[in-house]
Amino acid sequence: MPHLESHYPTAMNTLVYRLASSDLLLNLIREDRDNQDNWVRIDSVALQVRKACELFLLGSTLTHFADGAGIDLSHWHPKDTFREIQRYNVHPLPFPLEPEFRIYGETKQFVPASKPLPFATLASIYGQCGNILHVPTAAKVLDEKVPSFDWDKYRSWVDGFTSLLKGHVLLLPQIKRVLVCTWTGNPHESPHSILLEGDGEAILQTDGLREFDLLVP
Repeated sequence: MPHLESHYPTAMNTLVYRLASSDLLLNLIREDRDNQDNWVRIDSVALQVRKACELFLLGSTLTHFADGAGIDLSHWHPKDTFREIQRYNVHPLPFPLEPEFRIYGETKQFVPASKPLPFATLASIYGQCGNILHVPTAAKVLDEKVPSFDWDKYRSWVDGFTSLLKGHVLLLPQIKRVLVCTWTGNPHESPHSILLEGDGEAILQTDGLREFDLLVP
């Protein structure tokens, strides 16, 4: 049985490396636009961002499995994986936190910054990265519809994932806890994850929260 406080940090720590690599490569592409080998950098950025999508899903899947959800771990296509964890949690993906606590007496309260990361956003990013990595169909080649690399779009995705990693929460309804993950933003430091117990169910009231907008599909 996976352990809640070991598997999720491992997935998030791997995510740090992927984001740091993407950040470096994006800067190199922008600084050296005419380099004929930029296609190698572009492919690597698309691969790392695509794997970032998978790591958020992997972390959530392992955590919900350890939470007691009867998940079929053999599925590993994003849509199948999300469908599995959504059966046990209405909001199975992380939602971002405000950078500062709210203090009530001696109590610190985490405050959601927006609604949770929508799967549609994650799936869209995953698919667009695949369009860069995979050879297009012959029809797209003939119709001149081969997708190009949009530097600004990938920069927004990397920055968005970085912001999300700096502070987010996973709800664990089976054991009535929340898993809080924070990160300093330093690529040489690991994210920190803690389990917090509550007096009632681990639920999120999304009424009044703004839409998730750290990432642009």
